[in-house]
Amino acid sequence: MLISCDTFPEEQGINTDHLPVLTELSLEVTTLEAEINPSFWNANWKDFRAELAKQLAKSPTLMNITSQAQLDARCEELTKILQEVICTEVHVPEITPKSKRWWNKELSQLRMCANKVGRITFNLRDFPEHQIHKEHKEAKSKYQNMLKHTKQQHWRQWLEKAEDLDLWAAHWITMLAPMDRGKVKIPKLKHRVDEEDITAATNSKKSTALAKCFFPAKLQEHELQARASYPKACKGVG
Repeated sequence: MLISCDTFPEEQGINTDHLPVLTELSLEVTTLEAEINPSFWNANWKDFRAELAKQLAKSPTLMNITSQAQLDARCEELTKILQEVICTEVHVPEITPKSKRWWNKELSQLRMCANKVGRITFNLRDFPEHQIHKEHKEAKSKYQNMLKHTKQQHWRQWLEKAEDLDLWAAHWITMLAPMDRGKVKIPKLKHRVDEEDITAATNSKKSTALAKCFFPAKLQEHELQARASYPKACKGVG
């Protein structure tokens, strides 16, 4: 944002026809604090209800509410108690660009169980007939199926509640080529083969072009090099 811009004739240099110009800019950037939302779907509601009942038992009780002032006071007190219980019993996740918004507590438990059984399976790898190998296979399969189901369910819920901007984002995601990992894919490669410019567009052609570039063919041995005689190497060399 431009604050001021003016010339200073009194600061003009000797033997110059240029006037110094002083420009003042405001470079302040307005920052928005990230909205913090408790993760209610991962809350332990049994502990939440127990803590809520404990806090409500401490508050004074009124048998009958006879005025608007008493009603407002009770609503404000109840809201305060609910907010305090939410702060103590509901986890607030740390949202980062790499956060998986579809992740839940059940997936964490299934992954922990599969990893635990996997460590035991590795220690008993010399006993392929042991029952633990079957349990590990079942635990891993259950975790993978739940992971796939959770992703699909999260995607459906997001599409059902999508607004205008979300629809454009969904269109951009669905129009991407499959298995291209977004925008990090290798672009088309231009290379030369026998004095001819060729463009590699497919994965196989790109791989071939990169392999030829990084691992060129071995040069043929020159005739003079083949007939050359070299002195014996020094002792301890070679």
